[in-house]
Amino acid sequence: MQSHILWLSLCGVAVTCAATPSQASIVNPTGLSDLILWLDSETGVSADANGVATWADQSGSSNNLSQAVNGRKASIAVGVTPTGRNAISFVTGGDGSDFLLSNAADLQLDATFTAFFVISPDVLPSNANQRFAGNYSQGKFRFNNGKASMHAGVDADLNSPLPQANQFQTIVYRRDSNVQIGIDSDFDGNVSLTTTSNSSNTSSSAFVLGGVPNSHTGGAFGSFDGDIAAVVIYDRTLTDNEVNMVSGYLNEEFISGAHVVPEPSSGIILAGAILCVAGCAYVRRRRRPRRQHP
Repeated sequence: MQSHILWLSLCGVAVTCAATPSQASIVNPTGLSDLILWLDSETGVSADANGVATWADQSGSSNNLSQAVNGRKASIAVGVTPTGRNAISFVTGGDGSDFLLSNAADLQLDATFTAFFVISPDVLPSNANQRFAGNYSQGKFRFNNGKASMHAGVDADLNSPLPQANQFQTIVYRRDSNVQIGIDSDFDGNVSLTTTSNSSNTSSSAFVLGGVPNSHTGGAFGSFDGDIAAVVIYDRTLTDNEVNMVSGYLNEEFISGAHVVPEPSSGIILAGAILCVAGCAYVRRRRRPRRQHP
């Protein structure tokens, strides 16, 4: 990563001020407004002998996800993220995929939202319909022909960068009149979003995490095999800076463990320069005492 270096050389004194280029400070998802879903794999997960029964929402909106059918329950994968955090593991069986389900009245994606997924797919097959979250009829988040994708009436595929199998990464979806998708492929918390389509279809059906089936009772349609460590959804389009604030937090917690350092303001650099000038003036005022002649 490049740094901008400012040298102040005054009175033979050199001062170095380093600034990190254009990185947003990180923020816990609850620090931004309009948060409607915040799933942390180590908080609010309730499991029984058959698997995960409930994954409790930490946003304050009580949009909890649950599964009552034993054969559909996901499992807890302990310490599998690069930072040693847990994840929720979904697999496809003979009659469909594991999934967690919201109440249809509680969590609906409308035409404006921003969604983050910390996810590691087991495989990225060269075919469509590997759906890992979304609604039954529209707004399905998925991997389509090996690409990060969303189906909202039409296909919205991100051609580059491509997601990686068996690798945790943060994938971001932002939608208003367009669908934008981005991947933190450098694992530094910074995401560049690319417009992929102009679709804005909405859905009133229940939100599903894991393999999105074709009905509330399941089915193999849209199976997903892989791990999900975190999900964050806002009921608005976040700014680019806000996107990087949240992705930086997720990167630190689940992927790299690295801090994203905010860029020093020009005021800090100016203050350093003033102190340097003042110090130099003080040095100049100190003179050797004159020798006294008898």
